[in-house]
Amino acid sequence: MSAIAVSAAWHLRREYFAGRGARELIAATAISSGCLGMAFTANFSLALSGGTTMVLLLVWAIRAKAAPLWKLLLAAVIPGLTVVLLIPSWTLLHFHEEIVAGTTSFKEMLLSLVDASRYRPSPYLINPLLWRLFDILYRYLIPAVIVLAVIQLLWILRDRVWRRSRQQRPQRNADTATPNSHVAWLCALGTLVISIAVLAVGEHRLAYRLTRLLMPVSRTALFLLPLVTLAIGIAAAIPALSRGANWGRKALLGSLYLLGVYYFFCMRLTYFQEWDYQQDLKEAYKVVACYNHEKNVQDVESSWEYHAGMNFQRLLSGRETFGPFSGTTPHTTGHEVYVLERNFERDFVAQQGLKIVYEGPNSGIGIAVRADLADEKGGACYVWPPP
Repeated sequence: MSAIAVSAAWHLRREYFAGRGARELIAATAISSGCLGMAFTANFSLALSGGTTMVLLLVWAIRAKAAPLWKLLLAAVIPGLTVVLLIPSWTLLHFHEEIVAGTTSFKEMLLSLVDASRYRPSPYLINPLLWRLFDILYRYLIPAVIVLAVIQLLWILRDRVWRRSRQQRPQRNADTATPNSHVAWLCALGTLVISIAVLAVGEHRLAYRLTRLLMPVSRTALFLLPLVTLAIGIAAAIPALSRGANWGRKALLGSLYLLGVYYFFCMRLTYFQEWDYQQDLKEAYKVVACYNHEKNVQDVESSWEYHAGMNFQRLLSGRETFGPFSGTTPHTTGHEVYVLERNFERDFVAQQGLKIVYEGPNSGIGIAVRADLADEKGGACYVWPPP
């Protein structure tokens, strides 16, 4: 987003440079390149979307005809490449793992983003009497925003606002661009953002067809959310040129305000959507720690979902004597205690004759122990009912 903002800012104010903006445009392109190199460093799944962004920003810069082509090319390549060489290059060269966080379905990719975007509001912030209202918002608000944004886009295309914006010659101003040139800039920026999103998704689909590289899903598809949000915001910012377009724009703005209110009530200080299955991990660790203290249990195996959190709790406590946890899938047999996802591993529990002594009330985490180790009612580590 910073890469887009820096380059877009130059195009918004290009008229104030009066033909002397070559150095500023080259600098903006270089900064954008560095930002995209950092984005790739933070998340390798941004490779295609980041590369597409840089190419389209470079095309936009070249079309401005304000700086030599070769200087723009160097500015677009060298900073980003330098960042990658200095920071993640070793990891890239030694990365041999198969990518498993992905999907083969375009529909599943979009639904994963929609589901994460409307993740449940916090029960500590909402009056219980309003839960019905928030349930309605959960179901219909994001689809309504998308539909209203598409309608607004159709009005923009029908009225051809970018052409009308060029009828008035831009005038220099100390603070802001003229209203008409501002609309033209918004249209250009919106086209850029939508093009990045569409091309990036298309590239991922093509990569899957050619190499079976899984398409991004959930957090690996995260680049789509700010791009779509920015595109919708741009559509809402473009002034309406007809009564119908004006009503559509007001409806879109109202839905965005409502979405902001909904997101406010989704804030939380604990778990979030990506890690909601670890809600009960702290309490589960207390059970495992009790078996260590009371029965000298040293042999604990954990599912991949929980091993990192269990290791954090182990280091935080510093009082238990078992070693670090490793995420094991599938489970190996013969251990004393298992930290597992009980909804998926009931067959394993039954086959091994284990006893589930703890079930998380908010998630699927469970503690299964060897039947002869299970604490009876009244014991120091006893927990178990549910079922």
